[in-house]
Amino acid sequence: MKSLGRNLRSLWFLPLFAFCVAIGARDVLAQETTPDVVLTKVWEGEEPDFWATHASPDGRYVSEIDWITGDLAVIDLESGTLKRLTDKGTWLDRVEWAETSVFSPDGAQIAYTWWNEDVPGYEIRAMNIDGSNVRTILPGPGSEFYAMLQDWTEDGRLLAMLWREEDLVEIGFVDVEDGSVQVITEWDTTGRVYASSAKLSPDGRYVAFDPAPRMKPEKRDILVMAVDGGEPVPMVKGAGADRLMDWMPDGRGILFHSDRGLTEGMWMMPVAEGLPAGEPVLLKGGVPYAEPLGFARDAFLFGVTTKMPQVQTAGIDLVANRITSPPAPVEDPGLGQSMAQLWSTDGKYLAYGRRRGQTAANDELVIRSTTGEEVRVLDKPLEYVSRHLAWSADGRFLVMTGRETDAADDEGGVFRVDLETGKVEPILLDEEMHGRGPRWFTLSADGKTLFYTWRPDKEEGAEETDPYRQGPYTIVARNLKDGTEAEIGQIEGQLEMRVSPDGSMLALGTRKFETRETTLAVLPAAGGEVRELYLGTPPIGVEINSVAWTPDGDHLLFQTWNADMNASKLWKIAATGGTPVAVTGAPERLGFSGLQLSPDGTRVAFRGGDWEGEIWKIEGLPSAARVTAVTP
Repeated sequence: MKSLGRNLRSLWFLPLFAFCVAIGARDVLAQETTPDVVLTKVWEGEEPDFWATHASPDGRYVSEIDWITGDLAVIDLESGTLKRLTDKGTWLDRVEWAETSVFSPDGAQIAYTWWNEDVPGYEIRAMNIDGSNVRTILPGPGSEFYAMLQDWTEDGRLLAMLWREEDLVEIGFVDVEDGSVQVITEWDTTGRVYASSAKLSPDGRYVAFDPAPRMKPEKRDILVMAVDGGEPVPMVKGAGADRLMDWMPDGRGILFHSDRGLTEGMWMMPVAEGLPAGEPVLLKGGVPYAEPLGFARDAFLFGVTTKMPQVQTAGIDLVANRITSPPAPVEDPGLGQSMAQLWSTDGKYLAYGRRRGQTAANDELVIRSTTGEEVRVLDKPLEYVSRHLAWSADGRFLVMTGRETDAADDEGGVFRVDLETGKVEPILLDEEMHGRGPRWFTLSADGKTLFYTWRPDKEEGAEETDPYRQGPYTIVARNLKDGTEAEIGQIEGQLEMRVSPDGSMLALGTRKFETRETTLAVLPAAGGEVRELYLGTPPIGVEINSVAWTPDGDHLLFQTWNADMNASKLWKIAATGGTPVAVTGAPERLGFSGLQLSPDGTRVAFRGGDWEGEIWKIEGLPSAARVTAVTP
């Protein structure tokens, strides 16, 4: 369910929630040790989600999201165990989940954001650390509202948060008792400027935040402004990808992570009365990109992701229905996170995305030969390399969804990228579909027809609907030569779409609203009836998120995910229907997605592997001593 959770949280702006992989973190963190500043690893394990977590004041617990169910949880750093604080049931019971969270100053409570499917939208809740006294502080205003909890004032009255509502980004407070909201500062999103953190000074007089143009973390500055008004004052600016970590506990400095000075590390900017009081000081070098968890006692805790799913390939025998060679990454994972793989039409190359660093600003498009050589790298042809790729019949172009890198607004669409020159040309823009944009697309083998799905805006005055359940989706065939379109079918919920090798059929992963069951279905490319091949119910699986045609078009491969077993399965089924047959030897861990078969049907590509991470504490920081209550 990890992949679902990471997709769900991209409602706002995925690049700000993504983070880099730090393979070999143990070696990196061991470098440049100084007598005063000491780094210690306090936890390592699977499935971390550090962007949404927070350390308890006594340093024993770190909040977490258990994406197997979507529940709020805590990691006990003494025992290494994970405990759920909420119990919403399975994803079949409720499509709800926790996100950002913060502990109260005394450690007795925890506040958190929660997606409530009844609203639908995010709301802010709180509970005691033992899971009792659950209450809603701020009811969900609707699906346009997204909040990240940042801090809790020392008097326990207010929660500091960074949120977006419609076209505004805002920083402010929500009152824990009455739910009233106070805005400290705000800006509109037309400039495409966002922030990743907003932290209160220990005395509550100032707020620090780190706005940056979307997709340009290297231009992020750290600003400070008085809570009771005034203009923001730049604290940390200039060259370097800077990320706000927190205020120092005595309020005399700001802790931040940066790659300035030719080293990634933890830095401090001296501050006095909300103004710069010196130059940035390197406290500890050799620290890879870190997700802040906050100060606890006299140490600062942060998380580092050490392993992420990668594009892998394996041999496959479609007659014997088994994987014939162990899956292996297509490149060194140390190069970054790889994703969105696609075989060329002649089977000689594999195209995929690579993310270097913490955001999609560092996305690259890689073309690699099947013999292993990296043939070409296109540096960020679009703002991000999407998981939807298609290769032109002549091999000269890749088609993908996204936004142009320097576009003046948020408009995206489907684009064609020239692999020789890197030139980007739009095929279909959002404005042509009333600003909604294509949800999924696939390209016919001859490259002449683009199939895509889209969903219109709700009618004025209509009730808000859960964006993960609403519909219907319309399937459209667009002639790329003359731009003419034809609607060929409708489905309730969209999960996946692939066109058959001869272009005559579409394979669809769909979702039913009422039962939340997923289906594998086919639809004639010329239009007609959607015919169900497989209903994704237990015990085989409940989620279909990857579909591929065999080269002869007679069968389909598809992947299911079983919530109860927390595992994936690979299956083969006749295109005419029947009983699916399990493909043996396929990975059964979460993260197996994006199934692709080579044109000769002898190899399979997919994105798979585990998420792993580590929590570290940094001690010996100047003025870091702090007296806090012990978490009960």
